Amino acid sequence: MSAAKQNFLSRIDTQMEAKIPEIWRIIKWLAMGLVATVPEVGAHYLLQYTVFRAILEAPTNAPAAVQPLLDLIGLGQGRGYLYTYLISITIGYGVAYVLNRKVTFKSASNIALSTFLYALMVIFTILAGAWIGTALSNWLVSNDWQQFDFIIKPIQMFIPGLWTYPLMRFVIIRPEKKQKDEAEA
Repeated sequence: MSAAKQNFLSRIDTQMEAKIPEIWRIIKWLAMGLVATVPEVGAHYLLQYTVFRAILEAPTNAPAAVQPLLDLIGLGQGRGYLYTYLISITIGYGVAYVLNRKVTFKSASNIALSTFLYALMVIFTILAGAWIGTALSNWLVSNDWQQFDFIIKPIQMFIPGLWTYPLMRFVIIRPEKKQKDEAEA
């Protein structure tokens, strides 16, 4: 990117941050989520149609205590699907974390603590998102509304956003004391 373009984008970011700081952070958070979707979806399809193609439908061979959980959240159908999902979602959340830490929140807070808290949130979000998708899918099937299955993914993505942004903003990637003091000044 040229220096002039970089300078222009930096000025816009600074102006928006000054005028509507929280709304601008939410916009950037959403944009970084969209950017992180590209490698996640790319990895998903690459893994599904190449690396794990031969074992997509193979039994998960999960321990008896874990299999009901995999079935509940919709990942019990096959080992290849499970591996593909877990690897691609990890890539997506990893990219989103780095982008949001550097671009959206411009944080220099304790990276070890932030990463640990983020990992806990991601585990919960993955389980909750998978459960939401499975529950919605089952509800549509039970009401013979399968033609509306296109609404599942947007809902499945929107609901976790209700806790993801506030947790990232105020708990996981908190501004350091110095950053708070400068923001209040």
